Amino acid sequence: MKPKNNILRYNNKKNEIIPERLKQAREIRGFTITELADKLGITRQAIYQYENGNRSPQSDILNSLVDLLNFPFSFFVKPIKNDSIKSTDILFRALKSAPQWQINKSRTTLILLNEIFSYIENYIDFPKIDTPDIIFKHDYCIDDIEKIANKIRFDWGLGAGPISNLTFLMEKHGIVVGRAKISEDAVKIKLDACSLEYDNRPFILVVDNRTAVRTRFNIAHEFGHILMHMGIDGESLSKQQKDKIEKEANRFAGALLLPKESLEKEVISTSLGSLIALKKRWKVSIQAIAYRCMDLGIFTEHQFINIRKNLSRKKMITFEPLDDVIQPEQPSLFKQAVLMLLESNSLSKRRIVNEISLHTAEAEKICSLPKGTLATDNIIPLSFKTS
Repeated sequence: MKPKNNILRYNNKKNEIIPERLKQAREIRGFTITELADKLGITRQAIYQYENGNRSPQSDILNSLVDLLNFPFSFFVKPIKNDSIKSTDILFRALKSAPQWQINKSRTTLILLNEIFSYIENYIDFPKIDTPDIIFKHDYCIDDIEKIANKIRFDWGLGAGPISNLTFLMEKHGIVVGRAKISEDAVKIKLDACSLEYDNRPFILVVDNRTAVRTRFNIAHEFGHILMHMGIDGESLSKQQKDKIEKEANRFAGALLLPKESLEKEVISTSLGSLIALKKRWKVSIQAIAYRCMDLGIFTEHQFINIRKNLSRKKMITFEPLDDVIQPEQPSLFKQAVLMLLESNSLSKRRIVNEISLHTAEAEKICSLPKGTLATDNIIPLSFKTS
């Protein structure tokens, strides 16, 4: 099978790495410039010059960089095709205390996800983007947000019931969803997701080590940003403006996952048992259900506070009932695409890994592929003699 577009080939002179690739590798591994310089025993100014293209590393330093950052050398010399993506194009769902290294790592992972998608898109026709055009506003009132969520439900034929698999729904309508492990320690992670629109295609990256219900809400939240806020320069916003768009995205997520007409019929009590039953049906956290009910006037603020106090007293704030029961949704878009390419013998595993320029495990992780999907066995093909 020939690609739909010519694949960009690279041919760099020895040691002439792409400066931005070094920065990407460093950020993916969670190093600051100072930390990387210390590990290599060189000055931070040297790393800064390498990343800005003012100086190329000597062979010994380059080999140490490749080994330490654990990327194939081909990654460092592979031209960047999506270099028009700016950090200000990406919106984050993060706590104010989120350290810069976590923001950098998730942003760069999202950019690599976009890059891999562009590569596979050379061979596969992905679903068309199917989201409504929303008239951009600097201020969305509550009714605006509710109408946008209702329009999505109507246009996508969702009715007023629960969304069984939000990740699949996003992918079906042309939105690329990826997952990333920012840290092994879930407590240290201070961000939940980020999103980007590139070449009119929305991308959402959610952080692993989150419960299934929290991840669903994060996806819905980022979808709200995509519909209402893409094009905003996130870094130029004041604290008040950032808080405002976060509240708007939260309101949208609540409205999309928990439509008003259904909650008004189904919510009959503030009891924990009643809320657990709603969580099981809607796959939304108890706290998000309670907050949505307060927003809609079904619960008073006093009732909402009491629900939170009750959960806190039972030590259920960070780990609610059913959090270990409701299974996380897994993206399937890349899995289907890669399996199509492999089963049709259009591309080999080795070629995919080489042209993506990542180690096998890294490529599988970013693409949410099952472990071993791209692993190659050193087996020589043999066959039985025919008599």
